[in-house]
Amino acid sequence: MERKAEFEAQRKQLEDRYNQWQQERAILIQQRDLLRNQAMSLQNVPPQPNQTRAMRLAQSQQLKSELIQLQQENERLHFEVLNAREKLIGTIKVQVNEARNLKAKIQHGNRMNPYCTVQLETQTHQTRTLSKTIAPRWDQTFTMFISNENANLEITVWDEVLKMGKPGFRGRCIVPLANLPRNTPVTGWHKLISRHPGKEKDYGDLNLTLVYLKS
Repeated sequence: MERKAEFEAQRKQLEDRYNQWQQERAILIQQRDLLRNQAMSLQNVPPQPNQTRAMRLAQSQQLKSELIQLQQENERLHFEVLNAREKLIGTIKVQVNEARNLKAKIQHGNRMNPYCTVQLETQTHQTRTLSKTIAPRWDQTFTMFISNENANLEITVWDEVLKMGKPGFRGRCIVPLANLPRNTPVTGWHKLISRHPGKEKDYGDLNLTLVYLKS
């Protein structure tokens, strides 16, 4: 029953995603038709006293250019809808549980404001930021779509700088989807590593629960 519920939830997510694309496509069609009507009206409106023929021609060319861009975007969205439905091979539930032994900067002592980003193919999610801890517990779950069974799931820990500056990198872990069992939850600790290949540094560990649901 639990597996059936998982697949039903996955089907509902696909339907919602498809409906969203359809709505975007409808908006683009409306914009296209509006620009087409504007272009046609420009041809029929008599020139204003302060409007030269060159100005009217420039406006017409701009509208035509925008119309072409909208048509291309419409085709792209339509292709993405069809392509996504054909290529989707499953989903993965990523539960970011907790981290341990995170390394804060020396000047900050044992305090940092950690959060995680979760990336798979073109999708990105982010946990909430926790304050002043090197042993955060997030317990947040994200569902991500899979179209490439050889893709890597990447989770990165960051230290949010509250006053100024960009977030500080605090290690990452990479999980190949090919190494995960299908339809079975897997919980475990993953060593956080450097983003530079060959550079060894102890960043701590990240605990994840992963469930790869095959379509």
